[in-house]
This record gives sequence, C-alpha cells and structure tokens, in this order.
Amino acid sequence: MSIASHFFVATPEDAARNDGLEGGSDEHRAIFYRVMDTGIKPLYQIIAGEECPKFEPAAMNDDFTEITFTFPAEVVSRFAAFDDSRFDSVIDEWRVTDDVPYDNDGDLRDLLKALVQLARKATDDGLNMYLWNCL
Repeated sequence: MSIASHFFVATPEDAARNDGLEGGSDEHRAIFYRVMDTGIKPLYQIIAGEECPKFEPAAMNDDFTEITFTFPAEVVSRFAAFDDSRFDSVIDEWRVTDDVPYDNDGDLRDLLKALVQLARKATDDGLNMYLWNCL
C-alpha cells in the first residue's frame, strides 16, 4: 500500500476539504509519496536544533484513510528561513535518521527544496502549510 503525500499552502477552509488541494495551483502544492509527518520531524530537528512541534489534524475522513495535517507555525518559519547553502549538510544528516522517507539524496533534496519553497510561499501569502496523506 502506498501513501500519497501532498504538501500544500492554503486557507484553513481549503484544507478542510481534505483533498490535498486537488486542482490547486502548482505553486501552492508539491506531490510526493510515502512521506508522513514522522519523516519531517527529524528534518526539523536537524534544521532547528530542537524537537519538532506536533502536527495537528485539520481534517480527516471517517475511516482515517485521508487526513490533512497542519504544519506547526514554527516549522513553517524555520523552513521559510532555511539557508540554501545548508542543503548538502542537512541531507547528509537526514538520510541516516530512522524515519527518513527516501533512500537517495535526489529525492530527499527534491522534498527539502519543495518544503522550503512552500514555506516561503505560505509566509509571503499569509497562508498555512499542510500535509495531506491518503492511503
């Protein structure tokens, strides 16, 4: 079973649709697979040097096969302020953690780049950042 993972920037009302911002603009979302909040938490710890705050559910369906999580504001702020010169060192640390979602640097780099871009977009547009997971 594969997990669809849509990261997106939206209003709380759009996140409540619980559809991963289906049909939304490409600049407001990034689509990956097998990424859960547990894979993002060690990344935050590497970047921020502190434990990751809890991702809270924004919406979910009755059988829990689709759930939208809100990124904590602290996580969005840290990703938005990420120093791009740290990509290689952060990837080196992230790939050896227990919950890393991918086993190659290319996919990890693409995911980190997407998270940073979305966090910057969320900050610039005054929106929230979300993770939608679907089994």
